[in-house]
Amino acid sequence: VVTYSDDYNTKPLGASQKLLSFPWVAYDVLGRLKKIAHGKEQGRAHQEDANKAVVSISKSVLGHSHLQLTRIEEAQTKQQELFHKIQEDVEEAASGVKLTLIGPGLTKICNDNSTVEIFASRDGGVEEDESDSQVLVSVFNAVKAGFREATHVRAGEGLTFLFETESSRKSTVHITSSLQYLRRSAYVNLHTARRPGLLAVLHVLLDWARKFRICGKSRDDIIPEEVLTLLLLSFAETDDSVPKVTDLDVQTECEAIIRGNHSKPPVGNQAPVSGVLLLKFFEHFSSISKTELLML
Repeated sequence: VVTYSDDYNTKPLGASQKLLSFPWVAYDVLGRLKKIAHGKEQGRAHQEDANKAVVSISKSVLGHSHLQLTRIEEAQTKQQELFHKIQEDVEEAASGVKLTLIGPGLTKICNDNSTVEIFASRDGGVEEDESDSQVLVSVFNAVKAGFREATHVRAGEGLTFLFETESSRKSTVHITSSLQYLRRSAYVNLHTARRPGLLAVLHVLLDWARKFRICGKSRDDIIPEEVLTLLLLSFAETDDSVPKVTDLDVQTECEAIIRGNHSKPPVGNQAPVSGVLLLKFFEHFSSISKTELLML
C-alpha cells in the first residue's frame, strides 16, 4: 500500500524517505513478475507490459485532448474574467502600473481551483530587478480600496488575496512582480504553443497527481503543480522528445506576454504526443524522494 501524506514525525529514526510511486510503473512491474512466473522471458514480458502502458497512457492523452474544449477552457475563461475585473480597477487607480495574466490562465494548465496568477510591472516595461516592491504597494492599495470582496492573506512572496465570487466560492489571486513567475509562464507557454499535444499530456499527469495528492493546495501535498509541470517539460527536453527552449526564447516570450502577444499554437490539427513520454517520465522519477525532488 502506498500513501502520500507526510508523516515523518511518527517514523522511527533512520526510516527511509517516502518515494513517489507512479501507477503505470507499478502495474508494469507486477505484470512482469507474473509473466516471468509463467515461463515468459523477462525481456519479452517487459516489452509487452511497456506496450500496454503506452497504449493506456495514449488513450488518456487523447481523451484529455477532447476535454480541453470544455472543462479546461471553462476554467481558463473564469480566470480571465476575474483578471480583467482586477486589471480594469487597479490600472485606473494605480497610475503607471500594468497587470498581465500569467500562470494557469495563460498556459491553460488549470482547473476550477487553480490560482489566478498576475504579474505586476511598470507601464513603461519590465525592470531588470527581480521584483518591484513599490509597484506591489500601489497594487495592494488599489485592490483594498476597490474590492470589498477581496481578503488579503499572508502567503509568501508577493500579494495573495481571496476573492469571493458570485457563487460564494473563493478564488485565490496571487499578484507578483518577481520575474521568476513571468519567466516560468513564458517557458511553459512556449512548449505548449510549439507542441500543442503536450497540454493534454500535462493534464493527464496533473489530474493523476491531484487525485493522489502528489500536488495541490493542501499542506499534505508533496509538490506544487508548477514544479511537476516544469519537471515533465525539462525531462522532455533532456529526452529529446521536444525541442529545447533557450534563455533567449524565454526572454523574447516574456516581452511578448507583456505586450499581449504571447505565442499560440498553429492553426490546424496537430499530431498528438504519445504515451511514451509519460511512461519514461514515470519510470525515471518513480524512485525519487520528496527531498530530492524539491532540490531539482
